[in-house]
Amino acid sequence: MSHLSPSFVRIVTSAPALEAALDEHVCSAPGFYELVDAFGEGSSLRVDALQSAIRAIPGASAARIAIAATRTPALVCALGAAREIREKARAQLGALSPRIARPVRPLRPEPTPWEQRTCRVGSLRVRYVDVGTARAGTVLLVHGHASSLEEGTALIEALCARGFRVLAPDLPWCGYSDAPAELPRATSDRRAPIIDLYVEVCQRFLHAVGVTGDVIGMGGSLGGNVVFRLAHAAPRRFPRNVVWSPGSAWREPPGGEETLLMFAWPDRAGENGFIEWSVTRQGGHWYGPHFPDAARDRALREAELYRRERYSRDFHLAWLYVAIQQLATSLHDIADDVRAEMVILAGEHDVGMGLHEETELLAKKVACLRNADVGHPEVRVARCGHSLHNEMPEALADHAAKLAALR
Repeated sequence: MSHLSPSFVRIVTSAPALEAALDEHVCSAPGFYELVDAFGEGSSLRVDALQSAIRAIPGASAARIAIAATRTPALVCALGAAREIREKARAQLGALSPRIARPVRPLRPEPTPWEQRTCRVGSLRVRYVDVGTARAGTVLLVHGHASSLEEGTALIEALCARGFRVLAPDLPWCGYSDAPAELPRATSDRRAPIIDLYVEVCQRFLHAVGVTGDVIGMGGSLGGNVVFRLAHAAPRRFPRNVVWSPGSAWREPPGGEETLLMFAWPDRAGENGFIEWSVTRQGGHWYGPHFPDAARDRALREAELYRRERYSRDFHLAWLYVAIQQLATSLHDIADDVRAEMVILAGEHDVGMGLHEETELLAKKVACLRNADVGHPEVRVARCGHSLHNEMPEALADHAAKLAALR
């Protein structure tokens, strides 16, 4: 990449102000959103009790009370930016019900059907699933941006049916794993410290669960970005990999930073606007037009439930900073040095920011491209969009099985 655009530089320099704005608008106290969002769902916190508590807070208008009664996690934003109002709200609500810890596994979104396990990666508790027999090999499946291991359920089933052991963790600031206290900011020197951390966590995770041999890396979007970097950093550990529409596939920053910043700024959109845009509008590009409407609607509904449940200041910032770091760095810079075998794919309808075309160009730079060997000589996949793990899980599992058979 040559240089960063002025809007990228502005986002980077705006980071302290953005964090301060989120501090004012978003309550990050553990359990606060769960407390508010739980009433009416079996909790002892009733709507009338919630409304009474809000009325007792100075500055709480009728409109704010009405908003609070909708069970939305935008309650604190609705109460206003003043810190003293926010703290009084937290004190009032906290007196009504015991503090509920931030969930460590899905409560409202549909959880994975397999046992949810945890391990320690350094000081972090990492949630993961470990299923399958390893008869065909072991797969590390890395989820996408601001997502969780649940997104890979259909693909995990398909891989297990072909004899693979599948390990799928939640990354920090995503899913239900722990995250470091310090969230690395976006930078103006084309570094990706959060993505670098994900690469490190994935390698240390395999060690923590006792995997000593080589594995097949699989992932799409952010997961594809991480797997591509793992293949570059540790080709002996990741000698064969399947990635689709990897983040950072662009040769140059593709634009879109202004939109990111607009929806990340809480006094423009608030957390409701952020979630609405990141699921409803952004999610509209996740699937090709041939994906069944009912399946698309269900996937987007689950994504919204998950993001509302996991929303916090750091989730918000991590979403923005990872997006920026994916746009500001390029896998083209390392593609010539990748010696691992790769299958690289992109849906023909994954046209946002030209990602399908950029992925094709990236694949041409990889020395050990194995698309033809698995029966898919083209990078572009007909009829699909961005989320190949949901759109074609059986085909992806077949590619992994054929790739494993080449060894």
